[in-house]
Amino acid sequence: MARPKTVLIDRGMIIRESIKLLEKGGLDGFNLRALATRLSAHPSSIYHYYDGRAAILSAVAGSILRDVPVPPMQDDWRDWAVDTTMAYWRALLERPFIIAILLAGYEPATGVRSQLGTTMTEAGISPRRQGEILHAWEGCVFGFAQVYSANPGAEGVESLDDVAETLRRTLRFILND
Repeated sequence: MARPKTVLIDRGMIIRESIKLLEKGGLDGFNLRALATRLSAHPSSIYHYYDGRAAILSAVAGSILRDVPVPPMQDDWRDWAVDTTMAYWRALLERPFIIAILLAGYEPATGVRSQLGTTMTEAGISPRRQGEILHAWEGCVFGFAQVYSANPGAEGVESLDDVAETLRRTLRFILND
């Protein structure tokens, strides 16, 4: 069969339909055959744009996380780091499937992590301590997001503002340790 003369799908369509699939069925419900069906395309057509499932998942997470508003740098880099992390946490609450993508090891390119690393290096924090901080932060952010998104408004679950304040204090504690 000859190739169509007009492009039927593109990267943006693949990302948008992938997000819809992930919102509906999570990471377990995401596969290229289902995506191709949503796009009215053959699964092999997707490989023209992405190397496979992992590349699509990384692109999806990157697409969403790149849209997170990063606050301007502040006098105290710790305030900036906490504010930036809180913005990411709120994005994870809106689309909890991103947590599963990140925990599965798919690394989106956003630039914020490297910016945070540069900022910590300039503040005199050793690479080892930077790694400890990032791992602790990710654990807190993912955990807080999963717990809240699984049970928003449930009895015994704090309000979103209370959870946000607890996370903010936890992140500050990790930095000041």
